[in-house]
Amino acid sequence: MEEKELANLSVNTRIISVKLNNFSVAAIDKKIIPNLNKDSFAYEYGVQLLVDPPQKQIVVNCLIKIFSELDKKINLAEISSSGTFELLNLDEIVKKFNGVPSFILPLFVGVLLSTSRGFLLLKSEGTIIEGATLPIIDTTTLFSDSSSFETKSL
Repeated sequence: MEEKELANLSVNTRIISVKLNNFSVAAIDKKIIPNLNKDSFAYEYGVQLLVDPPQKQIVVNCLIKIFSELDKKINLAEISSSGTFELLNLDEIVKKFNGVPSFILPLFVGVLLSTSRGFLLLKSEGTIIEGATLPIIDTTTLFSDSSSFETKSL
């Protein structure tokens, strides 16, 4: 596809729903880990995309695990969220690109990760991970690691 065609592509979307499915924090006494350093937390992302062409919808499911350190010694928390997005001109895009182009999908993942960042800040208050912040990441990197990403068509 030529650059000119990409520049003229309009992606018309609507957020149908974004929700927190699960939030859990390990029952760890702060005395066991007295110097928990939030700057050294490690984050593991798992993303699943479901494309439903008849409904013109893309569903993103995300599971984020938070570990105590970069070596992932202790699993501190997990947050699971999902978002359903309507791609209003999906038929036009599929016809033009012979499928859903890969450069569109990270946009939906980015919306869900940003929302999950807010869920984490709200739900972690008063827990051992209070103040933890999901780092801003390049969502396209999730697509290059097949172990953290999965796509299915409904």
